[in-house]
Amino acid sequence: MAVWQYNDWITQSDQTTRLTRLRLHIAEVSEKLLGFKRNNAAHFPVDQDYLKQLMAHESALSAAVEPSGVGRNAIGVARSRAKFRR
Repeated sequence: MAVWQYNDWITQSDQTTRLTRLRLHIAEVSEKLLGFKRNNAAHFPVDQDYLKQLMAHESALSAAVEPSGVGRNAIGVARSRAKFRR
C-alpha cells in the first residue's frame, strides 16, 4: 500500500492550504505513476482513475479559490494599458 505524504489535503479547513496540498499530492501521484510506467515494474501500481479524480478536484477547487485568470491554465503575462504618443 502506498504511503502518501500529502493525501491529507481533503482534511484541511483552509481552502488555499487544501489546494496547495492537493497540488502536491497530484505531483507525488504523478511521479509514482510515471515511475511505474518507466520501470515496467509491478511494485507500485497507481490507478490512473485516481489521478483523474484528483485533477477534477483540483480544477473545481482552483476555480473556487483563485481569481479568474490565475492558475495552471493562465498565461501569466500582464499587459499595460498605458498608451504612448509617438
